[in-house]
Amino acid sequence: MIASDQPGMVINTSSGDGGIAPVPYASVYASSKAAVSCFTEALAHQLHDAGTKLSAAVFYPSGGLLDTGLWTAQRNRPPELERTRPRPPAPGTTFAEFRDQLRAAGRNAEVMDLRQLGRFVVDGVTSGRFVIGHDLEEAGKLLHARADAIARAELPPHAQL
Repeated sequence: MIASDQPGMVINTSSGDGGIAPVPYASVYASSKAAVSCFTEALAHQLHDAGTKLSAAVFYPSGGLLDTGLWTAQRNRPPELERTRPRPPAPGTTFAEFRDQLRAAGRNAEVMDLRQLGRFVVDGVTSGRFVIGHDLEEAGKLLHARADAIARAELPPHAQL
């Protein structure tokens, strides 16, 4: 991409669940998303400092629940990599069941239209945003609270699922 001397953008997908703050009961997932966020930030600086026509952005899928097929991903797991213990949501839970559980608990269970989310990402790219995501004001509040706690040498707050 650099050798082509053409404008372009690397977009890495992270998650608000870990990319912004840790999720205590999904530590491996959240850590990988934090790594994606930090890697993308470093890459964006490197591309800029090297004077390339490239940029990088981090995408936080957001705006509601995403019915992406992740709920059926277990069907592709080889037997030798089968989980040794179930993790929430329980195996066999469908997206619809998870959504209904959230609603029953009084939580937001709005489902994001994936085509609309795709258009949102394209708009973020054409606008030159580094962070592409909905509800960034809330993320900012959490990041400020985390930074303040770190400055006081306290345990920072985590993402609330």
